[in-house]
Amino acid sequence: MSESTLRRIEAGDPSVNVGSYLTALNALGLMDLVTPMPKPQWFEGNVNARVYAPKEDNDYF
Repeated sequence: MSESTLRRIEAGDPSVNVGSYLTALNALGLMDLVTPMPKPQWFEGNVNARVYAPKEDNDYF
């Protein structure tokens, strides 16, 4: 990250992209504040619960 981008982040410039903010948070070891780990219960149960059955293939393509 460039020094000018870091200065813009520190100044609160709204034109700085989110990736730069995430890079700065990661470098400071603060990434867990904005991206917490998912709850353990999200990993339990049926692994196919969110998978939809494929639609019928009508050989269009």
